[in-house]
Amino acid sequence: MPDTYRITGSTSVEDVVGKMLQNFDKRIYQPFLKTGKPLDAFYDVLTLASIVQEEEKSASNVPIVAGILKKRLREGMKIGADVTVCYEELIPG
Repeated sequence: MPDTYRITGSTSVEDVVGKMLQNFDKRIYQPFLKTGKPLDAFYDVLTLASIVQEEEKSASNVPIVAGILKKRLREGMKIGADVTVCYEELIPG
């Protein structure tokens, strides 16, 4: 979870990861659970957000790119984002 974390030289990797997971749970996962939407939707949104984040670096363009990708998914098209095309090439068949 991108954020600012206060750590020292003696902070263990486990503590850093734990802080990141707690932050993700508090700021992302728990609020999603309150929406009442199925858990599958959470993973779909998280996956699409990861693809969009990798595809578009300009924050002002993120909603546009997300909208395009969502439309492609609704229409049964391949997403066609760079990260998905590269991944597709790694999977045989």
